[in-house]
Amino acid sequence: MKISYTWLKELVPGLKVRPQAIANSLTLVGLEVEAIHDLAAPYQGIVVGEVLEKKPHPSSDKLSVCQVSDGKQVNTVVCGAPNVEAGKKYPFATLGTRFENGMVIEKRKIRDVESSGMLCSASELNLSSESSGLLTLADNAKTGMEFSKFYGLDDVVLEIGLTPNRGDCFSHVGVAREVAAIYGLKSVFPKEVSIKGTFSLKKELKVQNAVSKLCTRYSSRMLKNVSVSPSPQAVQNRLAALGIRPINNVVDATNYVMLLTGHPVHAFDARFVSGGTIKISTAQKLSASQFKTLDGVDRKLEGEDLLIADSEKAIALAGIMGGENSGIRSDTTTVILEVAQFHPTAVRKTSRRLGLVTDSSQRFERFVSPETIPQALNLLTSFIIAWAGGEASSDVIDLYPVRFKKLNLTLREDFLKGVTGVAYPARDIEKILKALEFAPKKAGKAFKVTVPSYRSDVTREIDLAEEIVRFKGMDAIPAVFPPALMRTVYESNAEKRERTLRDFFVSEGFFENIHYSFTDPVLTQKMGVDQSSLLNLMNPLSAELSVMRDSLWPQLLSTASKNWSAAEGVLRVFECRSIYQKPRIEKKSFAALYAGAYVNGGLNLPKVPVDFYFGKKMASDAFKKLGYEVSFQKGAVPGVYHPANSLVIKAGEITVGYVGTLHPQIAEKFEIGETNLLEIDLEALEGASKASFKFQKLNPYPQVKRDLALVVDRSISYDSIEKAIKSKLTPWLVNVEIFDIYQGDKIESSKKSLSLALTYESFDKTLTDDEVNRAHFELVDKLRDSHGYLLR
Repeated sequence: MKISYTWLKELVPGLKVRPQAIANSLTLVGLEVEAIHDLAAPYQGIVVGEVLEKKPHPSSDKLSVCQVSDGKQVNTVVCGAPNVEAGKKYPFATLGTRFENGMVIEKRKIRDVESSGMLCSASELNLSSESSGLLTLADNAKTGMEFSKFYGLDDVVLEIGLTPNRGDCFSHVGVAREVAAIYGLKSVFPKEVSIKGTFSLKKELKVQNAVSKLCTRYSSRMLKNVSVSPSPQAVQNRLAALGIRPINNVVDATNYVMLLTGHPVHAFDARFVSGGTIKISTAQKLSASQFKTLDGVDRKLEGEDLLIADSEKAIALAGIMGGENSGIRSDTTTVILEVAQFHPTAVRKTSRRLGLVTDSSQRFERFVSPETIPQALNLLTSFIIAWAGGEASSDVIDLYPVRFKKLNLTLREDFLKGVTGVAYPARDIEKILKALEFAPKKAGKAFKVTVPSYRSDVTREIDLAEEIVRFKGMDAIPAVFPPALMRTVYESNAEKRERTLRDFFVSEGFFENIHYSFTDPVLTQKMGVDQSSLLNLMNPLSAELSVMRDSLWPQLLSTASKNWSAAEGVLRVFECRSIYQKPRIEKKSFAALYAGAYVNGGLNLPKVPVDFYFGKKMASDAFKKLGYEVSFQKGAVPGVYHPANSLVIKAGEITVGYVGTLHPQIAEKFEIGETNLLEIDLEALEGASKASFKFQKLNPYPQVKRDLALVVDRSISYDSIEKAIKSKLTPWLVNVEIFDIYQGDKIESSKKSLSLALTYESFDKTLTDDEVNRAHFELVDKLRDSHGYLLR
């Protein structure tokens, strides 16, 4: 919202505070001023110049040599404009003037004649995109006067970032009310003008409201014999400064009233309102499916869109934009005026769906007061008559089916102290409430107030407390430590599992990703997901966020795709969040994605590939951290996994996850290389039994390691080999790990070689090599005799 400082001063008599100070004060009371624009700054050094004499240039037929007075001295100026005349006045850039494009006015010779200054056109002053000559000023302009002051550009514009709840400040009157309260002044609403009508409106127009809940008040008046032409220059300048393009005196009057009062108003050309009838209804009731707005765009309508229509057709999108078929034209003579209150939600829904956000819709969305509609209509009528002439109807049509009920609230002094910690003096509370027009009445240790109709944001006692704090200042509230009781923080088993997983994978060099709970159906299609199995959002933020995710993989794979090139295929990411499945089931899930290679053990060691076995070890270690003993088995895996290179993870008989390689077809769709996946079903862990663990003291004696290479049939899984080794109850054996698998021409084609690292330790003594070797080879003999495993 842009606010004119000059206009503010008109509405707050006695205001002498500079714009920067006002901006600071408004920001402190919650109306953040985001920018300050000095409109006169680009025109420094430009004055009203008077051409005293004009002569032909001695060396050019197209140039003139003029004697120009700047109010202090006479300057010789060479000018090429065809419309320059002696006795006329034009904008004159004196020596040293710097234009926005960087040009600086200096003395220079033009065809051997020295020129001191420049007469300016409208385009050179950025007042028009086109210009055929100099900008001619009125004869009554005072020579030497600052051009910005004469042209109405000596103003400062404050740009305020309004919050959605402060619709009352979407106007100069509303901001003036705040400024007056800040500085202890009084704001004035523009004086109502007595309208003397010459004809009866009821004989000319009928208004029908078929949706009283969506249009709670509708007022209309007619004007005849208006003459459409440009608005007064001061009005055009003010509108342009506030970001609105001047069009003509009638349309400019509607915009002027909107900026002043906050009421979006509209004017129809009566010639195009068929049957002398206006109807307020919905697209469904009017059987309207399409409508062309003033900007020339055909808008597709839906049933609940609120429309203004005549007896034959729609003529406006209520509260948003008028129609091309009823707009004010250069030959318009009879005008129908509209000032109304439309339901904020109805306007917002249509505006957002059509992507058509206007000055009008922004105000209706924030609520406009129905109580001040008559004043706005009178102001609009008086401005049009003053700028365009014409005669007004002696009466108005004012449909007010749903009367506004003012809200009465109580603000207790002890309540205010309780929420702020400050005992504000009663006189200060009363002063603030009175300045904001809440009409406070003292009632013991409380104040009874009536909330003004324009303050839709004040509905509770706490809102009144906020008003006091806004104007007394946050710095008046003492800084104290909040009282806090020490208490045990309860962490559920589910929360503990999630925290444990996050901590473990972060410690292993993984990065946590956090995505939206809703996702792009295009990503799920790449995964081959049946779209009918997904939960669709009724009101999505965008098409890319229109379904609830039933898996963490689509977004993780999308993230991998976006980062694959930059990361050179080295990725380790995970997510631990909810997924959503039909009918309405929310489940906690964990998914990790890893690719590339990593250094294991030291900087000088070779990189180890992040492959299937890496993921299996991560899964095994993660479940140990969680307290579960799991097994890895062949079985059916989800479609995202490579079916021949993936395993099912089980805790007892319960499936708790999957580990394996990404399916090559899906990798190709996401444009990534070989990638590995790990998935843990956190919900399934609730029903799984935890492994039994026992505590033991730290071993003061060293461990001894032995490597073992076994040749076994290819069909035998490592899981069964590990179980066979542990079943032999070998003395001092505490751990078994696989570190290599070989399948090649040095062993039979039906065989594979597994390299294992076995760890031995004793809690009673330091083991000797003979003791370890004896136990180790006894184990080898047992494996050979009972299982046929051969030592390589």
